[in-house]
Order: sequence, then structure tokens, then C-alpha cells
Amino acid sequence: MGALGPMTDVTVTLQTGRTVTFEVDLDLDPPAFFVLSIRKSGSTMVNEVVTAMAIATGRRSVEVGTTLFHSNVLEIDYREDPGLLDILHPGNVYGGFRLMPRIFAESQLFRASPKILFVRDPRDALVSGYFSNAFSHPIPAAGPEGNEVTEQLQRQRTRALALNIDQWVTRNAADFNMNMLEFAPFVGEPSTLLLKYEDCIFDKGTMMREIARHFDWEIDDELIGLILEWADVRPEKEDPKEFIRQVTPGDHGNKLRADTIATITKILEPGMDLFGYAASS
Repeated sequence: MGALGPMTDVTVTLQTGRTVTFEVDLDLDPPAFFVLSIRKSGSTMVNEVVTAMAIATGRRSVEVGTTLFHSNVLEIDYREDPGLLDILHPGNVYGGFRLMPRIFAESQLFRASPKILFVRDPRDALVSGYFSNAFSHPIPAAGPEGNEVTEQLQRQRTRALALNIDQWVTRNAADFNMNMLEFAPFVGEPSTLLLKYEDCIFDKGTMMREIARHFDWEIDDELIGLILEWADVRPEKEDPKEFIRQVTPGDHGNKLRADTIATITKILEPGMDLFGYAASS
């Protein structure tokens, strides 16, 4: 079991002038633990599962990306902000990211600590991204300090609804490939456990055991069973307007034209190679 340390509120002041407060444990021994994922790759699921594991083993989960999202802070406004380094302390579990938190690469604690990186065939992730942007992604309410995320998501929804799915994934493939490549310095490092959506989505119990081994946490079958009761969601039929629309890998083959698949596969090939996805699949 872990041991919670003296919790304190750490208020981060970003270069934009925005302030966001996080609950962080202090005075614990290294390492820290990091949950990284690519957007629309099951990131919500894996973050919720690891948070439940952390709580059960006596560790504090700091949902960095999620907290900033609900505070209406854009990713572009915090990913390289040095102020975010103030929340990094040993013993905590940091997650909620859908893109590489670039500023963390400057932290020795981040570089040395165990990380999981959850990825997915980017062609499936792009298909999921289209449906999310067009129909299902939650849009936070505008707050007294800002509405940047609210407005961004509203613009993204308008743009997605103006395009068909083949147009949308083609226009967004290059940015998605760039986002994958940002993780390149950490792929293959002993501190990074690469987990693929395709291997985990129907076997979350094995996924949890692999995460526990990598983080050196003790979990048992009872805990795994309790988490699976709410985490193992498998829709009986696809609903484009539901957040969990469908979970079966290979969906791009059902949703996209053959010429679109060929085009985006070529664009995404560097990122696919990095994460071990065959372009021919």
C-alpha cells in the first residue's frame, strides 16, 4: 500500500495569468507515476481505471489535464508552461493528458519515473475524433475566468458538422501524426510501458495487472473485479451521439472509403511505425 503524504493545495499561475489549483501530496519518496495517452485512444477509460487503482492503493491521483479542461484552459496554453512543474512531487499519480505535456520533459522526476503510454491505431482514433467533435464531446460551461475551451470546442463542432467523415479525418491526419511523434523520446525507454488499445479494450484485467507491475503496486483480483464492473463498457449497438459509441478495433475500415484509408495511412505512417502499427493492417 502507498501512503498519502501531507496534502497541500498547489496553485499554478500560468503565463497567460490564469491560476489553477491542484491537490498534491508532499514529502513522499520517489518515484511519481504518469498516465499518458493519445487523444481518442481510450484515454478517459485508462485514466479512470488508474485513478481507481491509485485510490485503492493509497495514492493521490492528480488529474492535471482534466482539471485544466474544466477550468477552461486550452492545452496550447499550458503544455509548455513552466508553472506546471510546480505540481510535480514524488508519490503522486499524474494523468488526464491527451497530448504530450511538453514541459514535463524538463523534469528529472518525470524522466526517471514510471510512465504508461496508452495508444491506438490512429486511423481508428481519427474516426472516433470525428464523431466526438461532431456529436458527443462534452463542452464545459464558460466560467468567470475564461471560456477559451468552450469556444474552441464549439468551433470544432461546427467545423466537423460541415464536413463528411472522410474529409474530416484527411484534414486532421497530419496534426494527429505530429502529436504521436512528440512521444518519441520516451517510447522504448524502460520507464515507459506502451499499452495498445487493441490489446486492452477486451482484457482490462490483464491491462491493470501490467500497469500494477510497471508501477510496482500491489492489486488483487477483488479490486480488478470491482473496477471491471463499471469500466468494462461494451455498447450493444453503435450510437454516434454517445460518448462511448463503439469499442471494437478496426472501425476505420467500416467508416472510411478505401482511398481515404490509403491517404491517411501514408500521412500517419511515421507515428504508426513509432507505436508498432503496420500500415498494411
